[in-house]
Amino acid sequence: MSAKTIIIEAKSGECIEVKKGETLRVEDMDGGQVADFVCFSLRDHGEKFSQAKTRVRNWNTQVRIGTEIISNRDNVMFTIIADTVGVHDMVFSPCHSYVYEHIYKVGARNGCFENLSAAVKSYGISSDNLPDPFNIFMNTGIKENGELFIGPGPSKKGDCIELKAEMDCLVATTACADDISECNNNNCTRIQISVS
Repeated sequence: MSAKTIIIEAKSGECIEVKKGETLRVEDMDGGQVADFVCFSLRDHGEKFSQAKTRVRNWNTQVRIGTEIISNRDNVMFTIIADTVGVHDMVFSPCHSYVYEHIYKVGARNGCFENLSAAVKSYGISSDNLPDPFNIFMNTGIKENGELFIGPGPSKKGDCIELKAEMDCLVATTACADDISECNNNNCTRIQISVS
């Protein structure tokens, strides 16, 4: 198996094919950067990552080494085999134009939703079929009153997470576009994905 590597520039998204048995590595190249991750079965794009089923199957909103990434059809898509950060989000949707325009009030612009959609478009996957993501390196939580919060990005330069593919998958990943909240420490940078 030869390694495939893609550098995802700030505020953009890319996709990569990962075959069963291969390892996907997601690395923060500069520090403090979130990566939104979604995946689909390479053979049938109707089977895709499910935030909710992953939470229920692992009975946790957090992931750790050994956590299984579950599809909407209850199949294991990936298993986490290495993680140097240990802080990730499995609750939030991807940032998107509506959030920037109506919540942050900075005008319409592309977020991770639009960037993930663009990354998978050539595979015939529409934005309506995009699942909510596994937000790698994203520091979030729920307060006692039920209010959500986003904290500063905890990852450092070179931090990574590695996932072993349990089926042939199409993976789309972003270098998150949010420079308004503390999500990416107000400074969007690069993410590197590699398959070996």
